[in-house]
Amino acid sequence: ARSLGIKTATKPLITFVDSDDYIEPDMFLRMLERMQQHELDCVCCNARRILNKNRVLPIVSGFGTSVLRGEEIREEAIKALIGIIDRDAECLCFLWNKIYVLEILNKHNIRLNEKRNHGEDWLFNIDYLSHIDSIGFMEEMFYNYWYTTGSLVARPRKEYFEWCIQANDLFMQKFPDFDREFFIRKSNRIPIMSALYYRHTFKGEERKEDSLRSNRVDSQKRCKGNCASYRLQERPGEHHPYT
Repeated sequence: ARSLGIKTATKPLITFVDSDDYIEPDMFLRMLERMQQHELDCVCCNARRILNKNRVLPIVSGFGTSVLRGEEIREEAIKALIGIIDRDAECLCFLWNKIYVLEILNKHNIRLNEKRNHGEDWLFNIDYLSHIDSIGFMEEMFYNYWYTTGSLVARPRKEYFEWCIQANDLFMQKFPDFDREFFIRKSNRIPIMSALYYRHTFKGEERKEDSLRSNRVDSQKRCKGNCASYRLQERPGEHHPYT
C-alpha cells in the first residue's frame, strides 16, 4: 500500500501514517513549518510507543533539534542507523514520523522492499538519506505508535538473520568508504547470534510441532489398524462404507 501511495502521489511532499496509530493535531503543520524554514529535504519528529493505556515509552532521537547537511548526514545519521557509531537513532528507523520529498523518491527510485516484512522502513530511510542534502529534527513527540503484542512487527521471524546478512552485504557495496572491518565483524557475529536466537525462540515451537506431527502419525496408524481389523471381520462381498 505504501509503495502504491508513492507511485500514485501527485503532491510535492509525502508522509505515512499507520492505520492503528494516531497523531497530534498540529503534527504536520509544525513539521512543515520547520521544513520550509530551514529548506529541508526531510524532517523527523520524536514519538511515543504505547504498550497499553498505563505504559507509554518515548521514542527519542539522539539528535535533539539539530539540522544535518551534506556530509554530516552520512557521518552522523547513516552511520548511527547502521550501527557504526554509538548514537540513538531509533527515530530514524520509521517512516511514520517523517515528511519526505516525492521528487527525490521518484528520481532515485526509492521504494520499500515488498519481499520483507521487517526492516523495510530502515532500509528505505538509509537509501533516502544517502540521496538528500539536509534533514532536520524536532524534539516534540507528535506521533503515537501502538505496539501490539503478537503483531507482525513484534512476531519472531526465522528469516531475520538472513535479512541481516543481506543488509550487511548491501551496506558494504553502497558505502565502500565506511569502516570495512565493522561489516566483517558483524558478518562473523550474525551466524552465532542467529543460532542462539533460533534456539531460544523457536526450539520450543519446533518441539510442539514435532509432538503434533507424532500424534498425527500415531493417529493415522491407529486408524489404519482399526480399519484393517474391521475388514477382517467383514463377510465376503461386504464393503465397508468408509474404506
